[in-house]
Amino acid sequence: MAHKKATIEKTVDSILNEGIGSNPIKISGHGPDSMIIKPENEDAEWLVNSSDGSILVTVHSASEDEFTHHLDRIPEGFKIRDIRGFAHIIRGSTAWTKKKIYLIADADVQAKITIY
Repeated sequence: MAHKKATIEKTVDSILNEGIGSNPIKISGHGPDSMIIKPENEDAEWLVNSSDGSILVTVHSASEDEFTHHLDRIPEGFKIRDIRGFAHIIRGSTAWTKKKIYLIADADVQAKITIY
């Protein structure tokens, strides 16, 4: 019984100290192109910068940018969680697929984007 109580207390302490749903879940394969970063408790995925594996991506204004995802379904939409400039990011004209989405901005901008 003492072991069970200690485990429960450790779990409660962990929740109080770290919060619930505050940390993304990282699942990595081989190289940044296969990095999957999921927001906790969401059927979603952060877009990942293929050059360095970070979740800060650049969306350009000159042409559509193609982003790979691992949802294995056509995403319903996207959320901009952090934007580093003045720009609007919209869907590109290319149809989204189970593996890729296409975005374009009215000015080159860096942002953290979640697709769901």
